[in-house]
Amino acid sequence: MLTEQAHVFCTACGQRREGAAGIDTVAERRLLTALFCDLVGSTELAARLDPEDLAALLLGYRELCGAAVKRHGGVVQHYAGDGIMACFGFPRALGRDAQAAVACGLEIARAMGDLGRGMTVEGQSGMPQKAALTVRIGIESGVVVAGRLGRPGAALETDAMIGGAPNAAARLQEIAPRNGVVLGGAVHDLVAPDFVCEPADTSRLRLPPPARAFVALAARTPGSRALATRRRTPLVGRATEMALLTERWALARSGQGQRVLLSGEPGIGKSRLAHELAEQTATTENPSCHPVVIELCCAPQTATTALYPVIEALRAELAGTTGAEGLSTKLAAFADAAGWQQDFTVSILSEALGIGPGPADITPHTKRLRLMQTLQDWLLHCAGDRPLLLLAEDLHWADPSLLELLRNLGDAALKRRVMLLATYRSDFVLPWPDRVSVLRIALPPLARTDAEALVGLLGGGQPGAREAILNRADGVPLFLEEFVLAAGKAAVPHTLQQLFTARLDALGDAKSVAQLASVLGREIDREVLAALCGLPEPVLEERLARLTESEMLQQTAWHPAPAYTFRHAVLQRAAYESLLLADRRAYHAQTAALLKRLRPTLLQRQPELIAEHHEAGGEAAAAVPLLARAARTALAAFALTEAETLARRGLALVGALPAGALAEDELELLILLGQTLIARRGYASSAVQETFEHALRVAGEVVDDTRILPLLRGLASFYQVRGPLAQAASVCDRLVAGAERSGDARALPDAWRRQAWNRQCAGDLTAADAGFARALAALDPENLAAHIAVAGHDPRALALANLCWLDLWRRGPEAATHRARKAAAAGRASPHPVSACYALVFAALVLQEAGCWHEALELAEAANVLAASKGIPYWIAMSQIIIGRHKVARGDQATARAGLAAIAEGLECYRQTQGEILRPRILALLAEAHAALGGFETAHQLHAEAVELAGLVGAEGFLPELLLQQARSPQIAGTVRTAALERALALARTHGADAMARAVEVEQHGSRAA
Repeated sequence: MLTEQAHVFCTACGQRREGAAGIDTVAERRLLTALFCDLVGSTELAARLDPEDLAALLLGYRELCGAAVKRHGGVVQHYAGDGIMACFGFPRALGRDAQAAVACGLEIARAMGDLGRGMTVEGQSGMPQKAALTVRIGIESGVVVAGRLGRPGAALETDAMIGGAPNAAARLQEIAPRNGVVLGGAVHDLVAPDFVCEPADTSRLRLPPPARAFVALAARTPGSRALATRRRTPLVGRATEMALLTERWALARSGQGQRVLLSGEPGIGKSRLAHELAEQTATTENPSCHPVVIELCCAPQTATTALYPVIEALRAELAGTTGAEGLSTKLAAFADAAGWQQDFTVSILSEALGIGPGPADITPHTKRLRLMQTLQDWLLHCAGDRPLLLLAEDLHWADPSLLELLRNLGDAALKRRVMLLATYRSDFVLPWPDRVSVLRIALPPLARTDAEALVGLLGGGQPGAREAILNRADGVPLFLEEFVLAAGKAAVPHTLQQLFTARLDALGDAKSVAQLASVLGREIDREVLAALCGLPEPVLEERLARLTESEMLQQTAWHPAPAYTFRHAVLQRAAYESLLLADRRAYHAQTAALLKRLRPTLLQRQPELIAEHHEAGGEAAAAVPLLARAARTALAAFALTEAETLARRGLALVGALPAGALAEDELELLILLGQTLIARRGYASSAVQETFEHALRVAGEVVDDTRILPLLRGLASFYQVRGPLAQAASVCDRLVAGAERSGDARALPDAWRRQAWNRQCAGDLTAADAGFARALAALDPENLAAHIAVAGHDPRALALANLCWLDLWRRGPEAATHRARKAAAAGRASPHPVSACYALVFAALVLQEAGCWHEALELAEAANVLAASKGIPYWIAMSQIIIGRHKVARGDQATARAGLAAIAEGLECYRQTQGEILRPRILALLAEAHAALGGFETAHQLHAEAVELAGLVGAEGFLPELLLQQARSPQIAGTVRTAALERALALARTHGADAMARAVEVEQHGSRAA
């Protein structure tokens, strides 16, 4: 809870505006548990009791409930007639507040039977009867706004508790049985391992569905509680620690008493390891030698109650010894069996158990010493016939008397079959001297491989979700489990929120620094934090020291400037979630302004970081240009996932602004998104088309005509791969006109190259040849990076790649081979991965046609490796097809069949990218492979499909080659073959494909000779 006075900050400079009106922010969001207790039949009692008797009865009821609430660490929020609302977890969370609330509710229900004793009312028959009181109790957990609400100068509500949990608790009590406790679904999820519950009838429950309710019956015994928890989480990655525990247990069992002190941060698995040892000793040893296991459970609510855990363990032991006898009788029998001094010992223990008076003739100090000695004797007596495993959990919450008792017990048990296994948090110092019989184990986080294994065993979902869980949990088993159960939700699960709220509250006035640091993220710039806090330097230094000592933060740098990080991402998130939403927005806006002022280089290096603060601060208009800059940088580095994410974030923010706002930024983001989608999904993806056509609509609102060129390039790429080529030609013509009108020497070569490639595919090879020559002549080799930045790819590598294929059709294999090698060199040298793949694949395809098989294979494999490493599915498919063709042509029968499968798989991958223009050529390659393996009928069908498809998409430039290959099929003969060759020759001559025409003529001559 922020305790400093709130300020409003100037978002331009980040400075405080003193005296400005704002909300008093001592309220905060926090998880708490609400308990509502209502007296049953109070109206009837009021009618049958004298007012003074009724007042005394209600006062006793309130005092009983108030004392129970206080004893369990809660606070009575308010009294409403005979109803009582209490909360656990505010104003100070203790870490197990939901469990404390349920224990409190069960205690109140048990105690109500004695409250009306001695008071009578007039019964229905007119005869006096006992004034028995009963209650109904409802309990629920949830996030609320708690604390002081209101504006300065206005009326303040000093103890607000606004949220669903209090109302739900009141509704739940309505369906509770008399002296019964009903839990809501949220609190039940928190306490299920600790309490025995059964489903409640929700037919009368006045809460929105799907409401869940459970009747709490009793607390689980320590053993059953451990079992309930242990069944949920497998033990992973603790082989070394288990070996040490097993070794020490063997020594203890042989009569050499041991103490093992197990420390670690919350959730690291201390209890899990201790219970694993208890289970192993009970299942691997001879049943007659099974150890006695006694568990001492410390809790924050009982940290000031002397010896409470060991007294409760004794109570549990007595309750299970002699059936239905009274507790005092059981105690006497137990003392007699132990050989203790009957009267004095029973008196001492009866007072400690609350079932009778203690000895009156000794001082309190002597009584305390005698009680501790008696409890120690009892524990040692338990180790008489069988070894004793004493589990003392959470000693950081132990009272001083218990720590003293356990230390003395360890010294007294050096030659007994006793092992004390104590667990405590790593920030707690247990000042016991080191001995040969003492082993200290500090549990580290799980290694990454062990964490991955645990998430897998817990069923951690898809790979992306698993990665997020692993990154958030930092190897802490409890965090891993809870994030898996939370099914990928961003918020901190309630089980962890309860734990971290207590850690935050324990920080005192350093808590506000942790909350403000959480706004900065997990990594904390101290100078920015200092400006955000506005605290004097010595005060800030002291509070940061406290945060590091408590292991909330850890210092990661000292020079040149101090830097800190939250120890766990979930700690940062928990602190952040405790801030009110309005406060978060204000602090994020201030942080953005501070970063611009104090860290101006971030605008170039990490603009997305500042954009994130603007976005969270409700300043979308300031965030959008920064996200566009960040997306541009990510795309230039070929960080495609990041580029797409940033572009979509920016577009989402633009969508929330008034129509037409930030049109130029929206246009840039759409273009960046389209370019990213081309690389990620292929040129012909429908998403590419939708993105660029959306950009085209937005461009109508942009005055600068040159801004339209990038989206025309994107649309040209789409139609040149998806078809139809007529649409591509229209876009390319518009692109060339715009580039020429702009006079941008960097844009013109790309526009001419695109237009030339379109003409090549359509069959106008003469015009295409001239266009490629013009584009290459206009390129400045010394300024290639600028051309790449404008075009979105490497126009030189692409022009050479297109030309080598054109040379194959016009000038023949020798010229094509020469040009293909130039294209391959340009591809290998290109800094743009998509362009490199393009050049390598085209060059490889041409080299195969020229008979340079091994050279082509090298290029295809290089393209495949590059495309796979960058995640470019279009060029993965194309390179795989060429590799498959090599296997068919150059391998044995088995290799050829594998090559055929590779071509078929590559074709399917190409289809998934929604490409069409090159599909006729791929179908021809697949037909060639089938024919090589004797599948002539299939090859004939594929050839026919290829020719038909080329005509449909307008790729007439491919037809001469496709018709020639079709004519060579054994399935075609006579007039059909002659017609195919004649058509191929006519088209080749019309297109200017001189080399192809000569090849057709050779085929015709061979046919006539045959």
